[in-house]
Amino acid sequence: MLVNSDEHEPRARSRKRLRHESNHWNRYWAAARIDNRTGRGQGARQRRRNHAAAFDHLEVVGRPDIKSVQDLRGKKISISQFGSATDFAVQAALEKFGVDPKQVTVIQLGPSSNRLTALTNGSTEASLFTEPFATMAIEKHRMNLLLDMAEAGMSYPQSCLMIKRSFLDANRDKATSFAKALIEGMFLANKDKALTIQTIKKYIRAADEVYGIGYDYFLGKHAEGLLSMPDRKGVELVIRQLARTNPNAKGQTPETLRVFEPSILDELKTSGFIEKARK
Repeated sequence: MLVNSDEHEPRARSRKRLRHESNHWNRYWAAARIDNRTGRGQGARQRRRNHAAAFDHLEVVGRPDIKSVQDLRGKKISISQFGSATDFAVQAALEKFGVDPKQVTVIQLGPSSNRLTALTNGSTEASLFTEPFATMAIEKHRMNLLLDMAEAGMSYPQSCLMIKRSFLDANRDKATSFAKALIEGMFLANKDKALTIQTIKKYIRAADEVYGIGYDYFLGKHAEGLLSMPDRKGVELVIRQLARTNPNAKGQTPETLRVFEPSILDELKTSGFIEKARK
């Protein structure tokens, strides 16, 4: 669990817009927390209000002639928008494989459907997708998987549970109950694929194949990530990237920013709750 102090809470108007525009708005809080603690104000919040994809579950997909991340030198790669998780991911992926981001042309094209169209018609040579779009691009359109960030261990504080310190102090029992409900739901969903997909269909309309792809990837492979604190390296990566444009971020650490709150998860583990819920 990550925490956000009251004095650094983004304005309500920005939060409302964020919930409306983003499916995975928790990453905003991690970035905003660091932005605000390092001196970046409303301008930074406005630039970071539309975050979508879970960074560590992003997959870099290229056209058939692109065989590796290194092949992207001199090519065009699409993201959702500048300042988004896909933007951070492009930089991290390129640098991991020794490619200078300046050697790649990055284009913001909006949602995954737009980026998939641009990739298949040749307007761009690569893009980043979460499931099920990554599998659809690979299996249906014969594109190449260049990098699965989760498999590569490229962590990032995305889809985290966020809470204000003041609320946690005053309502610890509610926060604990909320965490318990999520964990119980995760184990139930993992045990009963048919029930889970049936439930998802009530809220999301998609082709039948889409439900299975999403279930197998997020629940089958990565569900128990819920039982871990965000990787420290992922938070350090955010700080390093922010430090490139914000001198106040230089020298900051997860500890100086006080973003981690492991006590509830630790209590659930030591109490035996998690192992009981697993059975």
